[in-house]
Amino acid sequence: MGFLKGVDEDLPYAGNSSSDDKKMFRFYVGQNGKADISFLHGKSDLAHALEHDFSRSQNYRDRQQFVCLKALGLDCPLCKLPRDEQQVRSRYANYFLIIDHTPYTSKKGKTYVDTMKLLVMNKEDIKRLDMTVEGLKDKKLELAGARFTVRRPDSQRSSRVGESYSYEGHTDFSKFEATKDFDFSPKAIRAKLEEILLPNELQAKAAADWCLKYPMIKAAETVPAGPTTAIDDGEDSVPWTATPE
Repeated sequence: MGFLKGVDEDLPYAGNSSSDDKKMFRFYVGQNGKADISFLHGKSDLAHALEHDFSRSQNYRDRQQFVCLKALGLDCPLCKLPRDEQQVRSRYANYFLIIDHTPYTSKKGKTYVDTMKLLVMNKEDIKRLDMTVEGLKDKKLELAGARFTVRRPDSQRSSRVGESYSYEGHTDFSKFEATKDFDFSPKAIRAKLEEILLPNELQAKAAADWCLKYPMIKAAETVPAGPTTAIDDGEDSVPWTATPE
């Protein structure tokens, strides 16, 4: 067993959503938007961990998530920040691997489709998903392989991963490049998630140091660039939406 927790393990905390997952982009739906996704595994292979969500402002492009270093038995500098530090929030995140079938065209003109992404759900997202799973069970169907049209309301307070999941059938993953040689065993899925989410000590320290240097900065203020080791995703990246070159 690695550092991520499984669904049957007791949690020392309870909380919400959202790592330094530069190796894979997170799934995200814009306000009043929709997307087309398939789940690579079911809830039995769900993993979760305590995360710190770091932000230099209210702009989503300034956000970065870090799995807590305590998962590796290390001291976590983000845990040691003052409790009223508004630039870092801590919550439990639940992780799925999915295929995002929604086409996306980068600034360089390259179009991506059927890409593997990380779906990160909070407690309320999981409750909504549970209702969807119950509907599948009534039809004697599994979440693994299920394809959904995901919709998000036109509200800033709505979930970034959508709030309604309409079942569209089950997916044959053999025809997608991203899953051509994918190992769907629970052990392999857990290993893939741990590879993506492995905590980075240097990045967490850079984010904590920046918060201490520029405490309680308001979104309207002009802020310095922040730690590139924690923030820089490349010139053509869009957090939670694009797929890197």
